[in-house]
Amino acid sequence: MFEKSKIMVRAAALIALALVASGCDGGTPPPCSTDFLIVSINNANSNGPGTDTIDLDPGCVYELGIVDNTIDGNNGLPSITSSIVINGNKATIRRSTGAQKSAIRLFHISPGGDLVLNDVILLDGLGMEPTNVTDTIRNSGGAIFNDGDLTVNNSLITANHARRKGGGIYNAGTMTINTSTIRNNETNIGNEPDESGGGILNTGTATIIDSTIANNIASQSAGGIGNSGDLTITNSTISGNSTTLSGIVSGAAIINAGNATISYTTIANNTGTTAGAVFSAPDTIQISNSIIADNIGGDCSYPATSPISGPNLDSDGSCIGFTITASPQLDPLAFNGGPTQTHSIAPSSPAKNAAAGSCPAADQRGEPRPHGAACDLGSFELSGGGSQASDSSTLSGLVFDDSNTNGIFEPGESGFAGVELLLESGACLAPGSAVSELSAADGSFQFEIFPPTAGAYCLSIDPLTPANDTILIPGGFTVPPGGEMEITLTEGEDLSDLLFGWDFQFAGSDLQPNPVITNVVLNTTTPPGDSWVEVEVTVENQGAYPAENYDLVLIPHYGWGPPNPGGYASLPDLLPGFPHTETFTPGVLYGTTPGTFTLRVLVTDDWYALGDPDSTGTAGDYQDFTITVLESLTMCNPFEGIDYSLFLLSIEEDIMVLPVYITTEGVAFPGLFPEDDSPPAEYHALLGDIPSNACELQGFDDRLYCMFTLTPEMPGAVRDFQLYKEGCEDPVVTQPSLLLPELELPLLLCTIDLGPDDCVAAGGEMSKGLVRAPYCICP
Repeated sequence: MFEKSKIMVRAAALIALALVASGCDGGTPPPCSTDFLIVSINNANSNGPGTDTIDLDPGCVYELGIVDNTIDGNNGLPSITSSIVINGNKATIRRSTGAQKSAIRLFHISPGGDLVLNDVILLDGLGMEPTNVTDTIRNSGGAIFNDGDLTVNNSLITANHARRKGGGIYNAGTMTINTSTIRNNETNIGNEPDESGGGILNTGTATIIDSTIANNIASQSAGGIGNSGDLTITNSTISGNSTTLSGIVSGAAIINAGNATISYTTIANNTGTTAGAVFSAPDTIQISNSIIADNIGGDCSYPATSPISGPNLDSDGSCIGFTITASPQLDPLAFNGGPTQTHSIAPSSPAKNAAAGSCPAADQRGEPRPHGAACDLGSFELSGGGSQASDSSTLSGLVFDDSNTNGIFEPGESGFAGVELLLESGACLAPGSAVSELSAADGSFQFEIFPPTAGAYCLSIDPLTPANDTILIPGGFTVPPGGEMEITLTEGEDLSDLLFGWDFQFAGSDLQPNPVITNVVLNTTTPPGDSWVEVEVTVENQGAYPAENYDLVLIPHYGWGPPNPGGYASLPDLLPGFPHTETFTPGVLYGTTPGTFTLRVLVTDDWYALGDPDSTGTAGDYQDFTITVLESLTMCNPFEGIDYSLFLLSIEEDIMVLPVYITTEGVAFPGLFPEDDSPPAEYHALLGDIPSNACELQGFDDRLYCMFTLTPEMPGAVRDFQLYKEGCEDPVVTQPSLLLPELELPLLLCTIDLGPDDCVAAGGEMSKGLVRAPYCICP
């Protein structure tokens, strides 16, 4: 209790601060606050040893629309690094339903992390990266990626997707699933090889008890469960899973490449292309007291040396070592009195009283075992003489391609797999809580509603199915209009043949990509000359079709002649809704010429053709930035080896001038004689707070003098001298505590013969050391 209170109070305090800052009242976390969940997990992770408990608001929906971290992929919640229990209270954690869904996995458990999920719904997670990211790990685990310890109790994991493996869960650690349902998850986004483990992919240690794995889809293999680690399944149901690619070993229910032990489990109605619903390459699969039957594509395929023990039942004779080959007389998958769906058996089923040896104290539903002379095979224990369906309501139907748009399902029109449907309580104009299902391989779908079931419901298609290069893009809905139907049920009523006709269009018809620049970060907009501007650009495809063969271009001097690139990168192919970030390092180089320029960041489908009048290249989205180039750093460095000369001259009775001579010992003053056509640099100086009248060359490029006008009280005073160069923030010459000389001689006018040129100068006498001599100034 102490740990729980600590987490909740700290998280509540942070949320309360956010509410106060926004002008809202209240000191407790608002219902359905995703921020609350994120803050709570972060606090628990940093809370030290011990287990922290987070209670979610009953029935709420926590939507994840932003990537929190990218550990092993894009995760919507902080990675679990400590021991945390989340009590869901039937709350839902899902990917955001916003107009542009991001690819976001819901949970990630790091090594050393320990997560317990109780009574929670995990919905619509997506473990997927852009097509150029081929790493399997980053493309796996739609709802959960576990590299630590995971326990799932009394929960539902549904309608999640992954590009490669583990549509529902990818387990690389230790996992236990109790009394939970893993259904309608998929790894067939691209319908390509290497997409496996529609429900679960296990490479670690997994234990599944009293649970149902149903209606999951994979392209290659393991529609339900893929295992290359250690897998134990007891008192569970694996039903209605499917694979889609032909010519590949499917294992529609389970494919095993590790060690698998299966007991008191029913595996039925799975659909594969080849090699059986249960497939094992090594002889490390052990099956006892189970039913494997009524699977399309065969029941079993495994080595004859596999340790099959005790009675088992199959329906086609393909399961080597099974003692019974017959129809098990299974009823459809339904809620038969327990928290998860099961296949009940008829009183005349050969599976009745056929088990041998010890059996669990209860069946998958929690009904006591045995009920008779011996336990029944499979996950369902028959009691009371027949099927024991509850008073739940079932809604079932089909999503089909209405190719002739007449709103009628006709021969030749096919169903579509993997389309997400939403069932919401209440009328469509004011819906309440929602659950989601994916259509099965043949386009069929089924929702189970727990009692009480009477009332209004809204059933609709979610057009935001996972974006990829083969997915069907919504066209017009033919039946029902708008893609939604309102249903009113009486208590326990079932409805079937609910049809969704969809005039689908395949990606690539008249649909367009739309790569948009969503963020640009510059390390500076005021670079010194002869330096780089580093640029980071994020582009997101906000269109409905993959963006392929696009380029990202940086034009540093846009508007100054041809758009010559200062940086160039080919963008990877971007699926709809997917971003890509490109960093240009060192970036764009600007020359030594100071000035203001326009940096254009541009997306185009053919950069190299843009300057060609016959080009079909099209410039796309762009953003412009003002770049102000300052003097080069080398031009602004303080001068070294400076020598000073100064003396005071009188022009009138109360006005005096002071030339200050600066010599750089043979090194030219930078910028006075530029190599290009730019104007020479200008200098100015300060004597204390008195600005110079002018700073000019004294006949040589390493000698500069600055002229000041002084007042009578200043001779003999001490002032700081600073010389500034145009475009430089700091002085290039600093001489503190410069002693101003005493006035000794009046100003004279003189003419000096310098050959062909005459020079009018001010003359007088200058004191320098012990030498006193006449002196003329020739500006």
